[in-house]
Amino acid sequence: METIVALGVIMTGLVSVISLTISNLNAERDAATRYQAVNLARETIELVRNMRDSNWISGADAWEGITLGDDIVPLFNPADPAVARLEQGGEARVMQCGDGHFVQGTPFCSDPSLFSRTLTITERTCLQLFETETEGQCTQIKKTDRIALAVAAKVTWQTPGGGQHEVILDEIFYDWR
Repeated sequence: METIVALGVIMTGLVSVISLTISNLNAERDAATRYQAVNLARETIELVRNMRDSNWISGADAWEGITLGDDIVPLFNPADPAVARLEQGGEARVMQCGDGHFVQGTPFCSDPSLFSRTLTITERTCLQLFETETEGQCTQIKKTDRIALAVAAKVTWQTPGGGQHEVILDEIFYDWR
């Protein structure tokens, strides 16, 4: 009888350890996937920032080449970021190359990843940013039209169990020139 009780206690302990190990492995995998998704969203935000800053340096309008709207896809290859552009309604699926790079909208890699990535870009006027113009901020800066862009980068993916996940990063870019 004592042997049966001892075996029961040992089996309960083993099952608990195995369950905890499986749970930890799943949590680690989910955290790694979320980390990749956040970095893909951050990369997209930085792409828009780079486009704005490049326009400033060249003397062009700050928003030149930046498409406004929903479901905008960055066409982007990290190996050659100089040819990056934004396109409405393109392929949202992100591809993964054999070397670990993620690309979108280029024919260089054909292995689909878990991720899809889109942008929503809307213009913001001075009055939209400052809900109450008590001290005439917009009049003082002499800009009543678009002074900023609100950019939301959304990365979605499905887990093997069928769950849908998403990460959304928001940023507001100003035309300080």
